[in-house]
Amino acid sequence: MKKFSLILLTVFVFALIIGCDSSDNGENDLTETTEDTTINAKWVVTNASTYESFEFNESGNYIILKTSEDQRTTEEPKILFGTYSLIDDDTIVLSDFGTLIISNIDENSIQFALALASAPEQTIQIEASKQLEIEKSTNTDLLCQTWQLVSFNGENVIGTTEALTVLFSRAGTYFVTNTSPLSSNQGGLASWSWNNSAQTQIYYNWGQGNETSGYADITELTSNSLVIDEDGEISVLTPISNSETTAVKPENKTAKDILKTGLFKR
Repeated sequence: MKKFSLILLTVFVFALIIGCDSSDNGENDLTETTEDTTINAKWVVTNASTYESFEFNESGNYIILKTSEDQRTTEEPKILFGTYSLIDDDTIVLSDFGTLIISNIDENSIQFALALASAPEQTIQIEASKQLEIEKSTNTDLLCQTWQLVSFNGENVIGTTEALTVLFSRAGTYFVTNTSPLSSNQGGLASWSWNNSAQTQIYYNWGQGNETSGYADITELTSNSLVIDEDGEISVLTPISNSETTAVKPENKTAKDILKTGLFKR
């Protein structure tokens, strides 16, 4: 009898050890999943809201599409662009806009409370789902960041009215904004996709018919440089961080209106 009791005790201890190991493994899996979750994506709003989408990239920039409050109008969504900072795991501060408090996030959805800088005492509850992304690849990862136009056809545009910033997204959108308030280029939001298997040519569309779509060849794409050839017009861009995406005062106007309608100009 004593021997039988010892056997039962041994089985119980062994089962307890296995149970603890299984529990530990579950906790590790949860931790890894949480760490892999990222804000860097385009989140399409699914609940009633005046916002269409919130988009974040690894360069520290955000794009927000705001609908007209009167849904009966045909007014196009208002585009908000700026930089963001992660304060902690749940808090994101969006420059010139407000603060976002995440209550739940996973690989496909997000829920957060939005407190506008203009009315911090009020919060807007947002639910959104992640938009499908272009298949991950080396070229996609390199392209999808925030860039500044350095030169166009060999002419320097830094500090001129043609200075611009462009953000390419894995969600298949890109946003062009001019850093000069005197620029005649309105910029805006457009879509892009790879046009060949080598991922050296992109198709773009401003969403206004065939007249505002086209193709551009990428002749150089590294972590430090992006060179684009569109019908013989050469654009050279370099990456910028969120601390650099601020408006600049034009130093001269020698580069005014040199940009042609195409990838970066409607």
